[in-house]
Amino acid sequence: MSIGLATRLWTKVEKTETCWLWRGATNGVGRPGVGHGQISVTVGPYRKKRVYAHRLAWELAYGPVPEGMCVLHRCDIPNCVNPEHLFLGTPADNVRDCITKGRKPKFSPTSLPLYCINGHFKSAANVSVKTDGSRTCRICHRERERNRQQRIRQQQEIA
Repeated sequence: MSIGLATRLWTKVEKTETCWLWRGATNGVGRPGVGHGQISVTVGPYRKKRVYAHRLAWELAYGPVPEGMCVLHRCDIPNCVNPEHLFLGTPADNVRDCITKGRKPKFSPTSLPLYCINGHFKSAANVSVKTDGSRTCRICHRERERNRQQRIRQQQEIA
């Protein structure tokens, strides 16, 4: 790996108290900060490919990932690149880890998203279900309500 690639990786990381969050491109389908981080690497004179940021972080810290192995997250945060939170496993380990930790219901290929559009984990305690069956992130709802109340107060002060 080139030093330039390592620098590119770590400059796009936000270190929090627990996780090191990737703030570059993700596979989160237009949702910044959601999904596994991705970074482009040069693989030939005229060719680049995207690799997962957490996999590259593992390689920079511990060396190459053995053939057929996956880099898994202990913290269950897809955009975390903290090498201490990563471990190796087989694809079967990856699926077992996913089901065991409740990220995907057993035998359900069409599971609901794990994170809201702002990156908050959708746990039973953090999601409210409306009468029409739609689900809302409670953290996002609180933030929207707080902002709305603040706008109302500001409008009342101006008037």
